[in-house]
Amino acid sequence: MKILAVDDDLMILELLEVAMASIGEHEVETVSSGEKAMELIRKQGSCYDCFLLDIQMPEIDGIEVCKVIRATPGCEHTPVIMVTAMSQATYMERAYAAGATDYLTKPFDFTELNARLNALTQAVQPDDPT
Repeated sequence: MKILAVDDDLMILELLEVAMASIGEHEVETVSSGEKAMELIRKQGSCYDCFLLDIQMPEIDGIEVCKVIRATPGCEHTPVIMVTAMSQATYMERAYAAGATDYLTKPFDFTELNARLNALTQAVQPDDPT
């Protein structure tokens, strides 16, 4: 699965890269701002299989990035997991209203993140006709 992870915390991005590389099932590309993410999404469109978005970032937050993803042709149904320290219900409601598929609060467990990614992979794969 090709994943775009967006977080202004470079340590989180490094951890995601290392953890996903050790699992070996996912290729993670990282960017440190909502602006950079939107540039990539607009340029590359649906080439990502999943997005991991932090909510609280300067300038453009993850919820706004989620809205851009949902408005991008080819990305309307691409899984978006919010990975954030924001655990208040209002943030969750805003994220789901913007089109988030799942919501994971920091600090998170990499085994749980991998399980959610695998579940999303199975959910979006077409049924086997055989």
